[in-house]
Amino acid sequence: DGVFRVADVNPAFEKATGIRARRARGRDVRDVFGGNGARVHGYYAQVVADRRAMTVSEPITDLGPAPITWETRMAPVSDADGKIIRIVGSSRDVTEREALESQLRRAQRMEAVGQLTGGVAHDFNNLLQVIRANLEMIGPALAADPTAHKRLRNAIHGADRAAQLTRQMLAFARRQPLEPKVVNL
Repeated sequence: DGVFRVADVNPAFEKATGIRARRARGRDVRDVFGGNGARVHGYYAQVVADRRAMTVSEPITDLGPAPITWETRMAPVSDADGKIIRIVGSSRDVTEREALESQLRRAQRMEAVGQLTGGVAHDFNNLLQVIRANLEMIGPALAADPTAHKRLRNAIHGADRAAQLTRQMLAFARRQPLEPKVVNL
């Protein structure tokens, strides 16, 4: 009839949600689950429409002081004629697992950034070496022109600064050991 009523709950459900069995039995899931009731109703309707089990994982925010991520499996139960007569659900708290997976994804992203940075820095350093070598080779030809020689020194200085940036990028990517120095603060 499109109404999903709670037939029974176990003590673990009571402990996890704070909802007592006597308060839940016989009531529409929209009433039992409060702000999450419409979503739960939608999942049950989907199980009936698809005539197969489904699993959802989502944070539940209104059952305690902190959000809890629940993974819930809902499976239809049919009678001898194939009519769905109930849905059996089972939930478990996967909050810690979700947090660990999120940390792992962040670490993997940082590793990828480090690898990309290291690759770019290495290629950029190779290009800088070619530029710096050519600048040094034309140095003697420009010694007579003070303006050109000053520009050449500025270009070499810029190449040296770029090489320093490259070393920092390689250190970030852990492809080059850090060189700690004593600094007078």
